[in-house]
Amino acid sequence: MAEPEPKHGAASEKEPKPKAGAEPKDGAEPKDGAEPKDGAEPKDRAEPKDGAETYVVRTVPDKNGFQWVHIPRAAAHAHAKGKPGLVLWLMAAWFAASGGLEIALMLAVGTPWWSGLLGALSFLTGVGLILRVPWAYILGVLLPARFVVGFVMALGGGAQDLSSAGQADQVFVLAQAVIAVAVIFHLIEGERPNLIYRHRFRSYAAERQAEAERQAAEEREG
Repeated sequence: MAEPEPKHGAASEKEPKPKAGAEPKDGAEPKDGAEPKDGAEPKDRAEPKDGAETYVVRTVPDKNGFQWVHIPRAAAHAHAKGKPGLVLWLMAAWFAASGGLEIALMLAVGTPWWSGLLGALSFLTGVGLILRVPWAYILGVLLPARFVVGFVMALGGGAQDLSSAGQADQVFVLAQAVIAVAVIFHLIEGERPNLIYRHRFRSYAAERQAEAERQAAEEREG
């Protein structure tokens, strides 16, 4: 089969060799030595700009159906909510003050040694929450339970212990139990504590998608 003649009287010359084995589109040369589109690397394999780190985003549902995205600790702490806010500072102050009071009572009144030990752990928990260490989160969830247990045991005894105590002591025991419940709930459910200490955040988009898939499955079955 004969080769087509050059159009518009152009001289018949040997076509230039394509660069890097890429085939020019419609016989045209790549402009300015740029790589042709067909040979370009996919965007998802491109190197991150300015040294930015890339992560594989995955959601993990908990027993309540909440979808959580787990990220590295450095990324969590670099986020705007990765630092203690006002609520966490108040919680840390409560841990430190409660622990200091228990230590003082052990030294002054002679309360059991384990009370002083719990006070020391409580004080360290307050410091650890500000320093964003994981073990402080665990102690922060466990230690306040002693105030709730103490209050429930007092009520279980016919409230004799509370009624025999002074009014100030009654208010103090009740206040400690209420604060303890609020602290435990915030540490477990709060977005900032989960990001700082557990390095995860909720994905509401994934939860909506999971709910839509569940409803679609129910409609198909129905």
